[in-house]
Amino acid sequence: MRNKSRDHFDLYRIIKEGLPIDLSLVREKCTQAEILFDILRMFNRAQTLKNRWDADLLPLLAEEVPFREVMDVLARHFKLKEEKERRR
Repeated sequence: MRNKSRDHFDLYRIIKEGLPIDLSLVREKCTQAEILFDILRMFNRAQTLKNRWDADLLPLLAEEVPFREVMDVLARHFKLKEEKERRR
């Protein structure tokens, strides 16, 4: 919803640690907040997010994680390519 670099990084860490993400709970929270749940929205405005990555997030990390790595992991986990093809 916020499309902040911290949110993307948090999801990345959850996935890398092998922790489950309950999408039904995410959908429920979105419904309560009157927000449309949409995986593609996570990748919208990626260039804007990239532009803020170094300034907003990197100073908070003990070890640098490249923006591209985070987005690649999220894209694979959430099956971005398949979702785009499904919507065609």
